[in-house]
Amino acid sequence: MRWGYFETAYGYLHPDRRREVPQHMDNLRIIGYEAVEAPRLLDEASAQQLVRI
Repeated sequence: MRWGYFETAYGYLHPDRRREVPQHMDNLRIIGYEAVEAPRLLDEASAQQLVRI
């Protein structure tokens, strides 16, 4: 992964899918990131944003 945050990216997977993913994800390349909608505050500690990777 170009930005190197493998553990962070892995954490975005649904828990049921995490066991299907190989432990080493260093062959991934992110070539683009586009915000589809502005962030929405869900509560005081979290927000949600739709993006296209």
